[in-house]
Amino acid sequence: MATIYKRRLCGNAAGDTIRLVDISPGPSGAPLECRLRYAVLGDMPVYDAISYCWGGQAPTVSIMCDGRPSKITQNLHDAFSTFRITDSTVTFWADALCINQKDNKEKSYQVSLMWKIFSQARQVRVWLGPDQGG
Repeated sequence: MATIYKRRLCGNAAGDTIRLVDISPGPSGAPLECRLRYAVLGDMPVYDAISYCWGGQAPTVSIMCDGRPSKITQNLHDAFSTFRITDSTVTFWADALCINQKDNKEKSYQVSLMWKIFSQARQVRVWLGPDQGG
């Protein structure tokens, strides 16, 4: 998945820069397509943060991100699919995709910003999993 990350987000040069993911509109069940973009928290970008459980899952579900195949966990895929709307792009912050998980320095730095990321989000959406019908 490292190929979708164009630059490292850590240290003084990064400041409070984060990645956001824009989920393209689409009908229920359509393949997910997204793009990553950079945002500076001090500029007050508009996004929803997603809180969910990785569940020890390895990334196994394919999506298209910036025109490249990428893998995310089933749980995150389900959240994106549920929160996506049919007629316009929606913007999220989700740690598994917005932080380069293969870069330990970036991961450590971005985790230190998570309090700010969640507190500045327009809203925090909690994903507990698909409806169990009960």
